[in-house]
Amino acid sequence: MKRAKFLLALCALFLAFPYPSSAHTTLVSEVPAAESQVKELPSELLLTFAEDLIQIGDSTSLNLTDENGYEYTIGELSINGSEVSRRVDSREALGKFRVSYRVVAADGHVIKGEYFFTVEPSVIETLEATEELPKEIVTESGNQLSIYFLLSATAVVGGLILFLIWKRQSK
Repeated sequence: MKRAKFLLALCALFLAFPYPSSAHTTLVSEVPAAESQVKELPSELLLTFAEDLIQIGDSTSLNLTDENGYEYTIGELSINGSEVSRRVDSREALGKFRVSYRVVAADGHVIKGEYFFTVEPSVIETLEATEELPKEIVTESGNQLSIYFLLSATAVVGGLILFLIWKRQSK
């Protein structure tokens, strides 16, 4: 009887922590690339996601601003499958630029993020500079999975400790 109660409590403990869906889309690539150095502003921003995107009212945005907050994106943005793009004012500008985005995946999940790149006229193009390096793009839902994993692991360890205490007391 004690064992059945213990197993029931352990099952309830596992069910107490919901697990998030990991099927939300992620940013796959961006032009210009995050943390890159380019010679001039591109004529267009282009972000590609792992899944198709949808447009719901004004829910999608893609903006390019400089360090002073001046916005360089012009016109309407365009969504084509898993890609979102927007034209850029091609005037000459130097410095660090911020690309910020907010898109809605086909499953209705909102993905927000930002990244930076630099415009410098004397960028030396080498093989090292053109190789893609791993990068981390921060999104609003990026840490949910690790939080739930930690909570679940804590629950499992706690359950094992309770089980060992129960075993020792029943001897």
